[in-house]
Amino acid sequence: MSSPQAPTMLRHAAAAAVLIGAATMGAASPQMPPAADILQHSIDYHDPQGLWSWNAFRIQLAGTRPIAGPTLTEIVIDNVAGRFTMQRDRYGQLTETAVTGEDCWTRLDGSSELTPEQVERYRLSCEQMRGERDYHTFLYGLPMKLRDPGTLLHPEAIRTEFQGEDVWQVRITYDPDVGTDTWYFYIHPRSFALVGYRFYHDEAANDGEYIVLDRITEGGGMRLSKVRSWYSNSDDRLMGTDTVRSIERLSRNQ
Repeated sequence: MSSPQAPTMLRHAAAAAVLIGAATMGAASPQMPPAADILQHSIDYHDPQGLWSWNAFRIQLAGTRPIAGPTLTEIVIDNVAGRFTMQRDRYGQLTETAVTGEDCWTRLDGSSELTPEQVERYRLSCEQMRGERDYHTFLYGLPMKLRDPGTLLHPEAIRTEFQGEDVWQVRITYDPDVGTDTWYFYIHPRSFALVGYRFYHDEAANDGEYIVLDRITEGGGMRLSKVRSWYSNSDDRLMGTDTVRSIERLSRNQ
């Protein structure tokens, strides 16, 4: 029996074949595929069932930073309810935070009575918690988040190299009310997996960072990059590494 999604899958396969053909022609090709097509196929690779926007996911992370040391983090991103929760074990202490819309709450080692010094040290103000929500939801929602309102996709992709690998590069800017950074996303020309990205606050100053992605982990119907290593654009200094330990899709009552 044919799958109900078979026609869609066939359309994707046919379009992918066209993109792959364009990739094999390299620089001699007179016409590159539109950036929108490349981005859509990357979304299809990472979120093949279109689950991201309509579900909640629990992601467990292990992080290392040159100064702060190792951290263990568990986040829940509920895109339907607009809810974000995070538990983080750092400095031997457990922080728990939750943000729903503009509302937030937090606990440190089980206590919600925090001193101003603790709020500052562990970055537990509501503004900082909302920043953590936006940061994690954006990064772990890539490339799906590049369809959000206010995201401006440059229509033309280019062929280039990233970390010695042949890639398609797509350029993203934002409406001023949304953001001012410039982003470049690097996509594998055959699998359409993200292999890295780079952002600038001021491109002429070569500030900002680039992120190298390594391996794929699967869970909850999603394919996420397993390891993210962050470097500064100006001097290639390693700033930290985050590793996805697991991802699962949650039922609506979790």
